[in-house]
Amino acid sequence: IADDKKAVPLAVFNNLLDAALDPPQANMEVPFTAGSGSPAHAWVKFLSRPLVCPEVPGFTAEKRMEFRLMAPGTMVANVDFLESVFGNAGEASLPENDAALDAEHWSGHTGCLIMAPHLLTLKKKDLGLPHWDQATERQRRDSMAWKDPEERYNNGGAFKICCLTKRGVFVTLLADNYFGYCKKDVKTQLSFACNLFGTEEEHAGGALACASISWGKEFREDY
Repeated sequence: IADDKKAVPLAVFNNLLDAALDPPQANMEVPFTAGSGSPAHAWVKFLSRPLVCPEVPGFTAEKRMEFRLMAPGTMVANVDFLESVFGNAGEASLPENDAALDAEHWSGHTGCLIMAPHLLTLKKKDLGLPHWDQATERQRRDSMAWKDPEERYNNGGAFKICCLTKRGVFVTLLADNYFGYCKKDVKTQLSFACNLFGTEEEHAGGALACASISWGKEFREDY
């Protein structure tokens, strides 16, 4: 784990994952049904296959990673936003959309993003973080220890936590509802897949470069 990142014990991540998959009933309400007599409650999910390596005729077929987003019903707008950016690869349960059955075009990397803003209410002690007196120096530095039993994880602020493997499997829990944060994490996972696969992702900012000449600000007769 990079020194500029917070190192989270695996058992604490497991507890966060359990909590992320058990959101409050109010968060599960599907907005379209909110005005009905019996509103629906559900997870909203979609599968995407971002491009990792373009096709090079005569050398390699295009390679794509697989990515799954899961969000409580109230966050359906986040799902719609990411779908508009990265595309929808179809129903994940159908064989024709199973990346593992399409080895020629699968890069071998699998990502998952779970939206869970309710994690902001969890307490460090309840998640299994140690007391300050039993914590290591890095845990103290990373705020991965508590002095007051009521201390919230990450001081109650928005955060994301990632679990990565060298095989190219990554799971991110996002305790926020910001659209840009969702997109940024998918791009992070895509960059990770590119690095493992051996391709180089282009980070184009949309700048247009044109030749130009500066004639200066002042003009005078030259004798």
